[in-house]
Amino acid sequence: MPRIITVFLIVFLAINFPVIGNPTHSLQISINDSIKIKNTVEGLYSWYADLVKRNKVNKEFNPEFVKDKNGMTGLDFTRYKAGLIKHDFTEDFIKRKVNEYKPCQDNLSTIPYSNVVKFEDLDQFEEIKCGFRNRFEFAQSKEPHDGAELVMLNQIDKKTIQSKVRFYNKTAGGAKQYSGSALVMLVKSKTGWMINDLK
Repeated sequence: MPRIITVFLIVFLAINFPVIGNPTHSLQISINDSIKIKNTVEGLYSWYADLVKRNKVNKEFNPEFVKDKNGMTGLDFTRYKAGLIKHDFTEDFIKRKVNEYKPCQDNLSTIPYSNVVKFEDLDQFEEIKCGFRNRFEFAQSKEPHDGAELVMLNQIDKKTIQSKVRFYNKTAGGAKQYSGSALVMLVKSKTGWMINDLK
């Protein structure tokens, strides 16, 4: 990273959101970690907002309905897992998210694939606990956002950081209008800080 950009980010981080250490453990988040976390967290929401804008969430990220060897229906998580791995989610988080689809998978296993592909109404998917294709998983609301801005970091312990983002949408003139927020929990791994939960 060019030096001028690094200096700018350090000043920006210091001015725009608090970095809170845990006084019990005398912890302090380094500027380098702060920059990396900012890029990771904001990058996640920018990527997802772009998928929503291009109407590509179901085509490029969400689990895909597939036909199994018996002609029934299953879910393929290949692109879903790839998206989460790309944006630094932990293996534990990915396992938990995939497990949330179990009720949907259980119901799909009893329905022929030829029937599922004919579903047109949201209610049909909701009835079998598969309404994920009609919601914005990372938007924390029913409405999409243009992005999210990191506003706070709080180091809970040596291996855990809690971050907070504010969602925004841009006006026609380019100004940001903020609405809603979310907490992003990160844990320390061998390769750096990774996302382990969204609240």
